[in-house]
Amino acid sequence: MKKLFLLILILASNLFGQGWNNIVTTSIIEPVETDIFTNSSGIHILIRTSSEGNIVYYNLNSEGDVVKTVTLETIGYFPNIVGSNDKIYAIYKTGNNIRVKYSTDNGSSWLTDIDDWQTTAYFCNGVDAVFELNYGVHIVWATQDNGASGFETYYLRLAPDNSWAEYKNVTDYSTAQTGGNPSVVVSPNRVHVSFNTDPTTNYYGLGDVITRDKYNGYWQDPQTVVSASGSSEQSVDERLLVRGDYLYLFYNCFISGTPNDLRFRTRNVNTTGWSGFTTIESGTLWDYEDAFEITKTINNNNNYIHILCKKYVQSIGWSYTYKYYNGTTWFTQDDFDHLSVALRQIGLSSVSNDLFCTWVKWESPIKYMRFRQYDAIPLAPQNLAVTARDFGEYSHPVLSWTFNNEPDVYANDDAYEIQRRTRPVPGNFGPWSTIGSTPGDRNSYTDYEIIIEGTGRLYQAEYRIRAKDVGNYTSGWSSSVFIYFGQFGKISNGMGTQRYEYQLSQNYPNPFNPTTTIDYSIQSAGFVTLKIYDILGTEMASLVDERKEAGSYSVEFNAANLPSGMYVYRLSTANFVDTKKLILLK
Repeated sequence: MKKLFLLILILASNLFGQGWNNIVTTSIIEPVETDIFTNSSGIHILIRTSSEGNIVYYNLNSEGDVVKTVTLETIGYFPNIVGSNDKIYAIYKTGNNIRVKYSTDNGSSWLTDIDDWQTTAYFCNGVDAVFELNYGVHIVWATQDNGASGFETYYLRLAPDNSWAEYKNVTDYSTAQTGGNPSVVVSPNRVHVSFNTDPTTNYYGLGDVITRDKYNGYWQDPQTVVSASGSSEQSVDERLLVRGDYLYLFYNCFISGTPNDLRFRTRNVNTTGWSGFTTIESGTLWDYEDAFEITKTINNNNNYIHILCKKYVQSIGWSYTYKYYNGTTWFTQDDFDHLSVALRQIGLSSVSNDLFCTWVKWESPIKYMRFRQYDAIPLAPQNLAVTARDFGEYSHPVLSWTFNNEPDVYANDDAYEIQRRTRPVPGNFGPWSTIGSTPGDRNSYTDYEIIIEGTGRLYQAEYRIRAKDVGNYTSGWSSSVFIYFGQFGKISNGMGTQRYEYQLSQNYPNPFNPTTTIDYSIQSAGFVTLKIYDILGTEMASLVDERKEAGSYSVEFNAANLPSGMYVYRLSTANFVDTKKLILLK
């Protein structure tokens, strides 16, 4: 009976600590064109409205609520939004100009001191942009300079000082070369641009797909990746992506009489040889432009590729499908949402391991933008440092670290947990204990309990921190830092007073082989058990079985004698019980 009760507890809980949140219908109505960028302050969306053709900026929090709205332009096309945590750029075409506005306060106000760049012709069939730290914004666009003969693709870089640089007609390799519908990405010392040579259509092409690289400031010879001439391949739309040392070209391959294929080819970023194509959707893809968007995340030190696309699913009809690639295998989630409209309306962005998706859902009589987040376990905080700082009579340790990029960490009022352990010198460290926390918009903490230049025996303090998002998903611990001090100070004015809560954290790492760490805290003193069970409820190990004082604790579990598989760990006190999964992979 006890085993059955434990199994019910397992099945009823969200034990993996990450996954897709519920779909949110936002208040954004009927966008014609959409782009999305995410940083620590939230989800930034730039749209072209269907009614007036305005360029409008929206800032969403991680729950999908609209926090800010600013109309940037009355008539504009091809919105792009890129940037960093410090600066956001809105790029679009208006009239005969490429226009850039930027914000340094996360979209509250927008500055207009960047000169417009006048294009060579009015009619345009695409603008794309990518931000690169220390280099600024790389922008490409295509205008119909040659009438019915086709488009020309141009490149321009907006430097960090807001000056224009390195203007280039990318399609100038031969007098006969044309190309439009451009895409741009960057890799170390390289800019990669793609374009489609078909001159007969307005917004998408069925010609050759060509890429051209700028390497250390010099433009290389173009490469034909998909040849429409004399072959069965014709591409409607393309996207470039860099994953590790490889450049990917994803394309919507035209299939006459049926929905299209979604295919990709790859090459090393430093070479010129492209692979043959791989098909990841066959005869199912929406057969117009902008049927898919791509991004990548960093999972377990490996770049994952993510795709959100519109496809035809048997028995459902037109549906959004989510796919991801872990480096060896593609995984698919069909019917992500269905009966939807998708023309320049799919948005896909990532920060750390989190994904943020937007699309449009027909909810008669209005088309609303919908939003969904894949909420992954936050990454461990980086660049933790400790220094001594004077505060009047005494000097205390001050911790600092780099903000996590995840917006659901930044928005959490209890985002960063700080732990400390101490030892006399010489001597051994005592157990870790939680000494405080800070909200996500703060990246420093002062330990007032320790006096650096105190009298008496020399001690050493070691610190570490971890991040928690608004969904209570907790990262692993940061690297630790040390400082020497003379004595503990007196706790006064509430500074240093410690309050503990009952909490069982996700083990780290997970999956693991053969050891992993389990952290927990208890609010009041009492008898505590922490045990490991197999999935059927059979006890496999007892890690804690004793009275504990209130505090935070870490326990290492060594599973060297157990087979690979899924297990469960359960923390029990008189006032608290919690259960989580762990995975052993040998």
